Amino acid sequence: MRILCAQARHFEASESLKPSRQGQKTKGKSTLNNEAVALGVQSWLRTLQPGQLLQTHLNTTLLPSFDLVKKSLSLWQARRWLWRLGYRVYWDGHERKDMKKRRKEYLEEMEKIESNEQVLKKKEKGRLIMVSGFICQCYSNLALTESMLQENAKLPENERLMVMDLRVTICPTSATKSGDNYWNMDQMIAQLRTAIPIARCLYPNAVIHWVFNNSSCHGSLAQDALTASKMNTGMMHINVNPGGKVPDMHDTTIPATNPHGRGILHERGLLKPGMIGDCQACKDSKSRKAHITGLTDTELGRIDADEEYDTEEEEDERPSDCCMRGMLSLEDDFQNETSLLQQIIEEAGDVCHFLPKFHPELNPIEYYWGWAKNYFRERSTGNFAKAKALVMESLNNCPLLTIGQFFRRAFRYASVYRLGVTGVAAEYAVWKFKSHRTVRQKDLDVAESERKSQVADLEPIWRIF
Repeated sequence: MRILCAQARHFEASESLKPSRQGQKTKGKSTLNNEAVALGVQSWLRTLQPGQLLQTHLNTTLLPSFDLVKKSLSLWQARRWLWRLGYRVYWDGHERKDMKKRRKEYLEEMEKIESNEQVLKKKEKGRLIMVSGFICQCYSNLALTESMLQENAKLPENERLMVMDLRVTICPTSATKSGDNYWNMDQMIAQLRTAIPIARCLYPNAVIHWVFNNSSCHGSLAQDALTASKMNTGMMHINVNPGGKVPDMHDTTIPATNPHGRGILHERGLLKPGMIGDCQACKDSKSRKAHITGLTDTELGRIDADEEYDTEEEEDERPSDCCMRGMLSLEDDFQNETSLLQQIIEEAGDVCHFLPKFHPELNPIEYYWGWAKNYFRERSTGNFAKAKALVMESLNNCPLLTIGQFFRRAFRYASVYRLGVTGVAAEYAVWKFKSHRTVRQKDLDVAESERKSQVADLEPIWRIF
């Protein structure tokens, strides 16, 4: 059916059938099969120094020295060569362009708020105990205090808070009859709707800033959100009959930045003759997995055949009119859809923040979970009934002073990142000034000078070995 539809679109655009490409693909031989090239790469890798790139060495030194047709190599091909030679590539998302952009935005959001403020046991397979909760600097766990509980009990029944402690503990299993369901967005929203009134009691007449990590659950959209990926491509084209079930989506006003005209894309004046519903580049980008190789089997095959492949920089330069779905997803009203969680918080008059991905050091609750897990493992006996009670004991026994230290550590990381420092230099500065709430530029200069002197003292020892 898809082939017939593709032929119909091609015939409509060009008045001819789409030519077959069967048998036209030629499988090229990898340059790495050349024994001299492989030996040169292996020799260079044995003497690799920090900061050197295999792709740069290949394109500037090694490949030009051979009489080969291929004179340059893409970044993805260089990574594929490392994989074939037995090396494993570590994908560090901490310094990705989108992560650095989101980190900068998050730090700017936090800066506005801060300006107004003064031995483990081995893990074994077994039953799961999952906990979801909120913490703050003043009260630790987000729950009513003893005095608030007494005041709440005096209120009329229709004005009382039915839930006084936000912490939720579940024991999910695959068999729902004998255990709880796994944590999902419905449970998260139910907990949040309970959390907002409690936070109002703890901080009356205040605008509360809620900070969440960037998990898929927290980023879930409302059921009626504008989502191009859920739309049938037939809905985007006025001359194609839609097929399949499509969820109802809320009404929208075509943004002033987009042209007007009549179908979803046709109304916006974006539809072009012969435009397809989904292009291959968008499908590959959506299906790409962040596993150890970073590539699917199909993508690896393309690199081996030296076919053109989009890098992260090339994806940014990909044309916005590549296909119907890609074009519609870039429209302002689709781009500006916010998560259901953020909508509920903003409706309550509060502010929602999302941490950048790959930055657990900016999240104080991660340190809190770590402290509780350490407490739990040191005292666990392996009995599940006792373990459930021990989980609550672990969470309740973390001192408020310690939780304050967790917040200060997160603020130190934020202050160091705000000065433009990451990696080892940031880690050392945060450790060096662990009694501080923030790290200033002069503190950072002192820490970096001390760190470099220690590294210089260790270099002779490394040379001996």
